[in-house]
Amino acid sequence: MSSADGEIGLEDLIALKQEGQWFRLQEQAQKLIHQGGVNPAVVHLRGLALANVGAYKEAMDLVGPLVQDEVNSLSATEREEVFGLLGRLHKGLWCRHGERSALEASRHEYLNGFEKTGGYFTGINAASMTWLLGEEQRARDLASRVLNVCRLESPDRVDFWNLATVGEASLLLGDADSAREAYKRAIALCESDANAVSSKRQLILLRENGLDVPDELIELLSAPPIIFFTGHMIDALDRPHRRFPPELENAVREAITSRLNELNGRIGYCSAACGADILFIEALLDLGGEVNIILPFDTDDFIGTCVSYAGEDWVTRFRRCLANAHSVAHATEELYLGDDHLFAFANQLLWGQTSRRAHELLGEIVILAVVDPNGGQGMGGTVATLGNLPRKGRRSIIELPSIRNSTVSAPAPSVADDQQTEGRVIASMLFADVKGFSLLRDESFRLFTDYFGFIANWLKQRAPTPDYVRTVGDGIFTVMRRATDMALYALELQSAVDEANRVVGRVDDPLPMRIALHAAPIYSYHDPISDRPDWFGSHVNRTARLEPITVPGHIYATQQFIALLTHEEDLSRDETDESEFPWISELIGELDLAENFGLQRVFHVMRHGG
Repeated sequence: MSSADGEIGLEDLIALKQEGQWFRLQEQAQKLIHQGGVNPAVVHLRGLALANVGAYKEAMDLVGPLVQDEVNSLSATEREEVFGLLGRLHKGLWCRHGERSALEASRHEYLNGFEKTGGYFTGINAASMTWLLGEEQRARDLASRVLNVCRLESPDRVDFWNLATVGEASLLLGDADSAREAYKRAIALCESDANAVSSKRQLILLRENGLDVPDELIELLSAPPIIFFTGHMIDALDRPHRRFPPELENAVREAITSRLNELNGRIGYCSAACGADILFIEALLDLGGEVNIILPFDTDDFIGTCVSYAGEDWVTRFRRCLANAHSVAHATEELYLGDDHLFAFANQLLWGQTSRRAHELLGEIVILAVVDPNGGQGMGGTVATLGNLPRKGRRSIIELPSIRNSTVSAPAPSVADDQQTEGRVIASMLFADVKGFSLLRDESFRLFTDYFGFIANWLKQRAPTPDYVRTVGDGIFTVMRRATDMALYALELQSAVDEANRVVGRVDDPLPMRIALHAAPIYSYHDPISDRPDWFGSHVNRTARLEPITVPGHIYATQQFIALLTHEEDLSRDETDESEFPWISELIGELDLAENFGLQRVFHVMRHGG
């Protein structure tokens, strides 16, 4: 199977690995496994992708059987990769939980790979894990052996990883000068930011555990900044006050390109309205960069609202931008309906995805804006967006007055003025039910009441109070405005169920709960039949369709919820705050929702350290 016939193939997966596109690699490898059975190379690549997005347990469950059942059928290089991946997974668990046994298991897998294949990748990791275990002399002995392996490589096979290994081994041996020279040569050959980030993460870990690592090496391996972009739309011809008139298009384009070059910005997150957004996308694509777009609502509706008024040329350019973007997503695929809160919601999701990407690459966020400071405070507009962003990140502002070189009067209201449709709000939702509860017979009625009575008391004492709760049998539907409150509620609900099973008396046959989380625009209304408040909308249904495919005992969340959660986390602390939230999230992949509701990118949410 190959990409030549329009389907994903092994070579496509390898290309995604080389580009460091871990989310896409995980999803595409998952599809290929489902279509073509168990191919060890594909299984390994999916396991590698899962490891890179932090899903260690899932990766272990996937790759572990390869060592027992398939490892002898693999080449020496493939065998080393499998042992190396298992070593990395145990290392990840050690980083997460701090248990020495996980670090020892990591060293064991890496050392197995080195002894059985002689590969320098597993060798250098075995040496570094040995250093982290406090066995410094043994670590140096291994590092010396690894250096000898690297020196045996022919010059035409020397690449980034060979040179980075020489650098790391030299540091373990106390030779900073040789390490510096090796890393400089490695960076010159580096084809992927992900490679440099991996090496940087390793050096930071070693330095935190006592190894002398010069600051210069950390800076050398730093990734380019991740750009969060916002900017004004181009003025309509009948706009009474000039802000971004069409004749400034070329000047603004030049300013954006110049700023991107100054910043070395090559990864961007933005919307795609006519004017500054499209100019940013075109400039970034011309520089060979990666563009990630989030539209606030339905594509055709967005064109009619934010693009077509400026002319058909802008519509053509808009479609070209979407066709060439690395990713295109929607805050909601529903219609605009005059609801300007959708613009603000899309900006929150853009920030959340920018922040998560910067965290993955150990990179800096730069907020790049094309703005008239007097350009109005419409909800979701550029001025309002800048005012509502977290303190995290460096700002690089291109001011339109300096380009326009004229005094600006107060502008007419933008499309993002506050005209929220009555009843439609941005909210976080939870659907949950107890797996197996429907099979209980009437004689279990007391169990039912005791079980839910215990859960109710637990939540009242420990969890945030929801804005709305509805129960039907064992099903729970909850609405809250803040994603952080909903995450805490979900974790406490999970803990309450675990404790209820222990206290109420089903330890041997527990009743685990499936919990699903989503964030989106939904409608508040008063149900005339029940004479009670309620909520409805397509995204209520989407949340309900995620819950049945959630693994019992776990919490699944959509990408939208995780992005909003990240935005709220960043707002709640400044850039120097290293405090941890009580939850972590790991990508699972794209899952088919129940009842043919389509694909949804899904994350696993769990208690930090749990």
